[in-house]
Amino acid sequence: MLACLLLQAIAASAADVAVVGLFRNAAMISIDGHQQLLRSGESTAEGIRLISANSREAVLEINGEQTVLKLSQHIGSVFTKPKAQELRIQRRDNRYLAGGAINGTPVSFVVDTGATIVAMNEYHARKVGLDLNQGRKRMASTAGGMVNTVEMNVDSIQVGPIRLTNVPVAVMYGRFPEDILLGMSFLSQVHISETAGVMTLKSRF
Repeated sequence: MLACLLLQAIAASAADVAVVGLFRNAAMISIDGHQQLLRSGESTAEGIRLISANSREAVLEINGEQTVLKLSQHIGSVFTKPKAQELRIQRRDNRYLAGGAINGTPVSFVVDTGATIVAMNEYHARKVGLDLNQGRKRMASTAGGMVNTVEMNVDSIQVGPIRLTNVPVAVMYGRFPEDILLGMSFLSQVHISETAGVMTLKSRF
C-alpha cells in the first residue's frame, strides 16, 4: 500500500517537458506548458540545462542525465530541486580574493562590487584563450583616464562551487587591471552578504 502511494506521489509531481522550438545553440523549452528560451549552457529554475542544440534536436541535462529531444517530443520528469552553492571568502588586506576559472582555465579574482562588469587585462584574456577580435570595441573610464576595451561574453565563469554561463566581460588593453575583477555582471546573478570580514556568495538555485 505504501509503495502504491509513493508511486502515485511521484507520478503526480512529474512534469511534462517538450522542445517546441529549435535554433542554432538555442531551444525553446516547454515545462508543463510554460515556455522558456534557453541558450547552450543555460538552465531553467527547475535545473534543466541545455547542453547543445541545432535545427534537428536539443540535448538536455535533467537531474544529471543527458536526454536528446527532437522538435515536439515530450518527456515526463520528476525534478530534483537544485541545491544552492555557497562560497565564503575571508577578507585579507581589505580585499576579497577568490579562486576560480574562466572557460575552465584556473584564475584568481578580486571581488569588486564597484565594477559594473567582470574586467581583466589583455594578458589575462590571452591566458584564458579569449579572441579579442570576436568582441565589441568600447571606451571605458578608469582612474587613469579613458582606455580602449573589448566586451564579449565568456562561456563560463566559476568561483568556488558557483558556476555561471554566458557572462559578460570587459578586456582592457595593457596591464590594467592587475587582477581580474569579479564585477557585477557575475555578482548580480548571485546572492551577496558580508558579515564581520566574511563575504558569502550563494547561487540563486
